[in-house]
Amino acid sequence: MTLAILAAYIFDERLVPMVQVHLDYIQRTTQGPYRIYGAAPRLAPEHKAMLEARPEVTLITSFDFPPLEGNAWISANRYEHNAFLEALRARAAADGASSFITLHQDSFPIEPGWDRALGQLVDQGSAFATIMPYSYNAGLYWDRAWEEKGAPLLVSEADRQSPLFDEFLNAYPDIDPADGGIGFLFQAWREGREFYSLLPTAPNIWGDCILHLVGATRMVGAGDSPSRLPQPVERLANQLGRVVTRQLPPGAGQKLRQKLRLLVANRDKELGRAGTLNNKIAQIEAMVQDPEAFVQACREDRIDDSLRAAATA
Repeated sequence: MTLAILAAYIFDERLVPMVQVHLDYIQRTTQGPYRIYGAAPRLAPEHKAMLEARPEVTLITSFDFPPLEGNAWISANRYEHNAFLEALRARAAADGASSFITLHQDSFPIEPGWDRALGQLVDQGSAFATIMPYSYNAGLYWDRAWEEKGAPLLVSEADRQSPLFDEFLNAYPDIDPADGGIGFLFQAWREGREFYSLLPTAPNIWGDCILHLVGATRMVGAGDSPSRLPQPVERLANQLGRVVTRQLPPGAGQKLRQKLRLLVANRDKELGRAGTLNNKIAQIEAMVQDPEAFVQACREDRIDDSLRAAATA
């Protein structure tokens, strides 16, 4: 009975301390047997060696999946990230894993016994447990029974074009239709199954058990992409876009509806990523300097406003 922890590792020297905290917290808080399956397609040799030195890590560095061919509904980075996770998932399933969780390299468990607690939720009838409303695959847990259904992390192209998927989007007006894990939500909705939502419970914390520095990897790794509008103006524009999207009649073109939904969801995520590149660097520095103090400050809602992440957005 082994838990497979699936994560893609794409980092440079600036993020090494953050990844070390991520690995250390997994080791400290996971009570059952586990193995980390890591995708490392572009790591520097010294960073690859850092991961390979840990006996609990199985590292995969070579991948073969179809390229993204002009589908504007999802970014190349998202597509690649989910392709890595699917490959890790297949390897873990072939190795006989009994349960699975996807994490980001800037997300990790903070509650001892979190793995057993999530396992109990699924045992009690939930199809799976996931961070909501954003970044589903920063903390998406499922068992072997759900794995054997074969639901993809992303919705297939055929399903995305179906009227049923449009009904699903109407049922969940706030979700991001191109985020990793949306395929699980769609499958559960189609089957009439309940899933457990790990909701924000404190700054940076979901479900009292997963800490996620939302956007840390993207912003520190790729630089910030600030809004061209003042944030209050952009928030108002986003709210108007949401209203327009919800009011589109059923006869409106499905692709138009989905593109508008995707635009609104993406802007929601950008507005909730806690501001600037400097802000995200400050979050990482505060966390790695004293991880326990940082986690406790988040739990007690004592974290400085300048260090808050999307958990409060």
